[in-house]
Amino acid sequence: LSRAFRNATGCSPLDYLVRVRIHHAMELLKEADLSIAEVARRVGFADSNYFSRQFRALVGSSPRGYRSARLGTAD
Repeated sequence: LSRAFRNATGCSPLDYLVRVRIHHAMELLKEADLSIAEVARRVGFADSNYFSRQFRALVGSSPRGYRSARLGTAD
């Protein structure tokens, strides 16, 4: 199953799941009233530090930096 998934998507099932969670987090971060920890929990990360590392690896900025850029606020 894992091999077929990788052939179809180009990544492992776990990598795909992390990408889906981060994409959803990007949408939630546009809502200024949610904390970074709350966004992490809502998308399935129990550890907000791990979430932040994964977010930075995929997006190229921290969740806080991403939010600030999207909302046009200085942080």
